[in-house]
Amino acid sequence: MVNWESETGLPVPGKGTMSYNCGEDAIFASGVSIEHHRARELYLEGARHAGTWSRLTRATVASSVAQSVLSTRVRYGGNRWRPEGSAA
Repeated sequence: MVNWESETGLPVPGKGTMSYNCGEDAIFASGVSIEHHRARELYLEGARHAGTWSRLTRATVASSVAQSVLSTRVRYGGNRWRPEGSAA
């Protein structure tokens, strides 16, 4: 398990199922489980390109967190949802 944390959070729309979660929310932390065979594959691929295990792990976690944030935005806010105060 690899963990990711953010002090400011990545904005997502609230679920909107109750009055307290209708506004904007944020993801502040996430954990990513890396399967053994996939981790080995990434490690070997990185070794060929003089990469490091930590760099590959960070890239894997960043990709997973980005996918989670984007899917949450689409699920609860729709394709056109933007964080409050962002440029359209």
